[in-house]
Amino acid sequence: MTSQELSVAVRENLDVTVIVLNNEAIGMVRQWQDAFFERRRMASMYPWIPDFAKLAEAFGAKGFTLREKEEVADVLEEAREYDGPAVVDAHIDPAENVYPMVASGGDNAQFALAEDQL
Repeated sequence: MTSQELSVAVRENLDVTVIVLNNEAIGMVRQWQDAFFERRRMASMYPWIPDFAKLAEAFGAKGFTLREKEEVADVLEEAREYDGPAVVDAHIDPAENVYPMVASGGDNAQFALAEDQL
């Protein structure tokens, strides 16, 4: 949710790779709005997001873009082999959800593994 850390990674020449799971949303907020608020969404979808690979390069890091499943192995290997800070902008399906998920008011011993369990 911030990018200032990239400047530190570049300055210190840290060999780290950051993978942004880019669904053009604040995914967990969108998921909660869909699950518990009848799909009424507010301030969770962001189709105007930046190109994170270009943002990385603006800081002096190496940027990669990942759009197709078939590219995953090659792009991740290239990013891993890069000697220095890198960012992979991995575009994912905006409708994909994250599980397990704890329902509102629930406890960590009772979690959902699918939408129909919420």
